[in-house]
Amino acid sequence: MNVIPGQNEYYNEPHGNWAALFMNVNTDIMNDQWGMSPWRWQTEVGNVLIIRLDGKELTCQQGETVGQHAEFHLQMKWEAPRVRGTEGAENALKVRRHIHEHHLNMEAFFEWFREYRILKIDGGESSWAGFLSPYDV
Repeated sequence: MNVIPGQNEYYNEPHGNWAALFMNVNTDIMNDQWGMSPWRWQTEVGNVLIIRLDGKELTCQQGETVGQHAEFHLQMKWEAPRVRGTEGAENALKVRRHIHEHHLNMEAFFEWFREYRILKIDGGESSWAGFLSPYDV
């Protein structure tokens, strides 16, 4: 189990897999469970297997990228409306549409990915220099 200093107990749970949790978030803007993963996933997620629907290869780095994007970028988008209190009936659909249109698309992923790859390279992981995003394969 990885212990992350300063994080709550769930984050340090051996069955807590935050990347998988956020890759399984409900993105249907009309659904009451929008921005949430199924309850069982919130309490009992361990290891998962990521498979591309198009059958193409998914490298370990690409899997890491998808997980990091979901956990550390998209999570903030899901949480922000709840934190700011904009999830009231009047604003919920508007906020959800905005997040869906501006953050859940290939262009937004590429923007995040470019920055993430630079951080990896600057951190000494030179193998990321020629790394292609999952969309480039």
